[in-house]
Amino acid sequence: MKLFGVGKILPTDDLLSEKCLLGDSANGLCGTGGSLGNEYEVVSTCTANGLVLDNYQCGIYGTNGAEVTDIQSTNSSVLALVGVYARQIWSYYPNVEYIDFTMVEDVRLFKTDGSSLIVHGLNTLTQNKLVKYDLISSAETDLLPSDDIEIYHVNIKSDGKIWFDGLRFSNNTYVIGYVDTSNSNQVVFIQDTTVKLEDFQTF
Repeated sequence: MKLFGVGKILPTDDLLSEKCLLGDSANGLCGTGGSLGNEYEVVSTCTANGLVLDNYQCGIYGTNGAEVTDIQSTNSSVLALVGVYARQIWSYYPNVEYIDFTMVEDVRLFKTDGSSLIVHGLNTLTQNKLVKYDLISSAETDLLPSDDIEIYHVNIKSDGKIWFDGLRFSNNTYVIGYVDTSNSNQVVFIQDTTVKLEDFQTF
């Protein structure tokens, strides 16, 4: 049987950990049962709470690293965007766990400042959402509650502003703006045009 896996490098000796990250959705045991034994990491969130998670992370053949589209590190964790459909953010370190958003079902992109995630994706109604997720409290804040904007880029600045550009569906226009988290999440648009910039360097 051919298995996929994502491994951990142990910095003390530059060796690959003996355990791979594997989710076995077929038997619901997340890689702990059958002939696989204990050589695979236990990932309890693969089937927790009745969640139907992306098979590229929790499938019977393991974690397909080829479908990890983005990996970002904070001061204390390693996060990865995994999957092809209903993409999800997983913590790979220090614990292997699924980040369960309530406002976003299919994650398209994310950025982190170390204490929070800025996540763009689709909700259950396939509406675009830009959400701030607190890594400590798990609290979620809808940063663009009045707009359905397909976000192309996000950047978090030290002054509390979260810059973004994207396509506003209501009038089919390309927009550039920011959310000022230091001022009650005020949303400011500085450009509204039908022409998309080829190289987004506003930041």
